[in-house]
Amino acid sequence: MQPTSNSTRSSTPSSSQESVHDEITTVRETPTPPLSARLSPAQRSQSSLMSTFTNDVQSRPMSRQATRTSRKSPTTARPKILPLQSATSSKETVSRSFRSPSASSSFYYVKKPPMASAVPLGSSADPEDIKEFLALAEQRQKAFEPNKYSSYAWQMFWFVMILCITYFGFIGFPIWDGICYSLWKWLKFGNHVTMGVLIFFLWGASISWLPQLFVKFEKNAEPLDPESPVPRTDASETCLLIPAYKAAGALPETIEYALKIFKPDQIFVLANGNSPTPLDNAEDVCKEYGINHAWIPVGSKIIAEFVGVMLAKKFKYAMLIDDDVHLPANLPIVTDRISDTKAHRSTVCIGYTIKSTGANGSKGTYIQQAQDLEYKLSGLSRHFQGTYGSATFPHGAIILWNRDILEKLFWGHPGYKISEDWYFGHTCRSAGYRIEFCSQVFVETETPPSLFVPVKSTRGGYGEMTVWKQRFYRWNFFYLYRLRDDFNYLIFAWRLGHYEFITKVFVLSEIVETFIYFSRPFMLPIALWVQPKMVGIMTAALFGVYVVGVLFFNAVHLRYKKEMIAWKVVPVYFLMKMALTFVNTVSVYYSLYAYAAFFAHRHPRVTESFSALTAAQSCLDIEAEKQRVIIREEMLEVHEDEELELARPVPAKLQ
Repeated sequence: MQPTSNSTRSSTPSSSQESVHDEITTVRETPTPPLSARLSPAQRSQSSLMSTFTNDVQSRPMSRQATRTSRKSPTTARPKILPLQSATSSKETVSRSFRSPSASSSFYYVKKPPMASAVPLGSSADPEDIKEFLALAEQRQKAFEPNKYSSYAWQMFWFVMILCITYFGFIGFPIWDGICYSLWKWLKFGNHVTMGVLIFFLWGASISWLPQLFVKFEKNAEPLDPESPVPRTDASETCLLIPAYKAAGALPETIEYALKIFKPDQIFVLANGNSPTPLDNAEDVCKEYGINHAWIPVGSKIIAEFVGVMLAKKFKYAMLIDDDVHLPANLPIVTDRISDTKAHRSTVCIGYTIKSTGANGSKGTYIQQAQDLEYKLSGLSRHFQGTYGSATFPHGAIILWNRDILEKLFWGHPGYKISEDWYFGHTCRSAGYRIEFCSQVFVETETPPSLFVPVKSTRGGYGEMTVWKQRFYRWNFFYLYRLRDDFNYLIFAWRLGHYEFITKVFVLSEIVETFIYFSRPFMLPIALWVQPKMVGIMTAALFGVYVVGVLFFNAVHLRYKKEMIAWKVVPVYFLMKMALTFVNTVSVYYSLYAYAAFFAHRHPRVTESFSALTAAQSCLDIEAEKQRVIIREEMLEVHEDEELELARPVPAKLQ
């Protein structure tokens, strides 16, 4: 159940007009005198602390009524946040001009990202502005409500389009030869087959070996007594946000590890689920440890993160972790690597290298140890990207952000509940900010213990119980869809300056990987039919390069970190990767089918989602009330102490 707003629109359109254009803009961080036309000059003079919405886009034609208002008070013209009358529209609509483009749009690279804007929520915002903002968000939500007829029409259109592309693209008759026959002719009679195969081989070898040859893991953080706090880590300006879904069982251990680094008032557990009441006793767990707890009645990790970012405004940095992550006692809080400026090419995000573990921090099953090797290989690759460019995205298990920048990135994040960490990385890079990696430690996270058959596990609510489900339904879901985002980034994104070149190489590798998954079902059989010897040599060469790379990584890089994987796990790793190759290929085609239902209704960004905004405001109100109670109790204690002091008899000598 989604929360509903108690606020109502403070200004309604005139009945003489036919439609309304709602234009919401953001709140400037620096309070400015309000511009609301509904307030009298006397009221405006008394509202010096009121924050106002401002509009960064060009003004649109105003109605006669709004024009008359602006003529009467030219210095306090009505801001474009309330409904404006339009004589040219036939129905009430909400204008999109207040919205900055999403990071999935090409316009995001042309227009300036809204890095100076803030969401008008919380005690620092004016109550009237909050009411208007939520009322307009509620009205805008109507545009996102699914319509079953348009949903059916979209799905029919999608499937017909897929059938047309399949026939006219791959078969082609009678228009052209089609992709399959053209590929057969090229492999059979082409003059540059060998050159193409050589280029493909060199590309795969380069992506595999570049990180291993040009970067190494950082020196291990100093080992500390696991029972002691971290004396050299200054976490005073950092909050810890833990989105949790049905994770009451996993939270106690997670919190105990976190308390070795953070104070209780710095930790926020953001329990969430599609219910007006909590789904488990996570609140009782938090009370036992004295940490902050918030219940968000919307089952979404990204909305929980948004609420946490809004609740922790007093902190400069925000660390986000999953509910089953065990923070090491010697975890370096490397806030010194995060820039204090908002200039392009600044580092605003630090990812951490992670390791796979079983229950209670054990090595786990062979599949979990194989995932451990996979995660560490990925960590070295992302460390290389962050050193010479920007990592494509941070691991979702643990991320350290500049909190203020993270809040602004919600304006550009598409708001999808799946692959939210990838889209945060994409939005961050597109806005012109770098993502680096800290490899001083490997942060433990529990992974699925089985490849195909589920077994009992203590994993938190967000995690799947098998590796194939994790990859099939979640990790790989946007592989095809994000091709558009990757191509947009390759062509239009140049805000990182010289850091773009390495970054774009690995963005291109994502594109190539997706094309390989998509083309494998028809390209591999045709190649085996026409050039079986070449396919065999190519496969053996690539596999050999990859095997040597993995062995080198374990023997050199992991030995240096004292994190070597048992050699008997290496064959299991390759068997797992071969099985996942099949899973990834099928998942790409499954996603084509699933997109029909997924995109049958629109997905609002968090900053325009009424349920997310009302949930955030509700949590902020609860937190503000807690602070008022604490202040009231402290004042009563002071008053009682003063009364006791006055009631104390005065010594005779002093008399």
